[in-house]
Amino acid sequence: GRGDGVAGRELVNICSGNGYCEEDATCSCFLTDRGPHTNDTDVSGWRGESCEIECEGGAYQICNRHGVCDDFGRCTCFKGYRNVSCGVPCRGLRDCDPALGCQGVCNYAGECDNLGACLCYSSFRGQACELVCPPGDGIAADICSGRGTCDENAICRCNLGYEGYACERIAWWVILLAVSLILLLFALVFHIVRRYLHSRLRKKRRARRERRKVRRTQAAVGRLKNYKITVPDAVSLEAKGL
Repeated sequence: GRGDGVAGRELVNICSGNGYCEEDATCSCFLTDRGPHTNDTDVSGWRGESCEIECEGGAYQICNRHGVCDDFGRCTCFKGYRNVSCGVPCRGLRDCDPALGCQGVCNYAGECDNLGACLCYSSFRGQACELVCPPGDGIAADICSGRGTCDENAICRCNLGYEGYACERIAWWVILLAVSLILLLFALVFHIVRRYLHSRLRKKRRARRERRKVRRTQAAVGRLKNYKITVPDAVSLEAKGL
């Protein structure tokens, strides 16, 4: 049989096999990871009083080396990484600095969701928000000059009557139609004025003819009034042999 004392006791899993026991009976977890994400300092990937909790991403690659592990083994990801173990990089990732995180997530034009996909701001398109809608100033109110919609390829689909890279100008056919309508309106006004003037002229001529007729009639009546019929006497008839 087993003897008495410590040597005779059954071995136990000290500090969950992930650390060693200090003189004060507390566990010091093994140092398992080192790199830029730890500022080149040896750190442990185990947590808990008995080193029983392993950090997400693995004790030897804490948070996939893109985050910080808390006392409960959960990761707080550096900017630009997502998922429980910080293993999913956001699209548009660039300008990464382990001390500060990644500053260019989604090309500074969107938010990264938990799956690493970019949710672009209204003026941007593309999987990594790398495309900007015309005219390119990034201002939502200026998208396609307010005269169209921006598609998934950051190309403007202009409203009826507009054209151009950013729908910045009126379509040629609208200008042609407007000019045609103006010319047609001028022609119509000219025709109406011409008919009006011609009508007035005809009325004046008709009134002038009527006045002439009246004057001629009045003159004829006057002449008739002044006309005297002479009755020949007997001497005159005799002289004419009548």
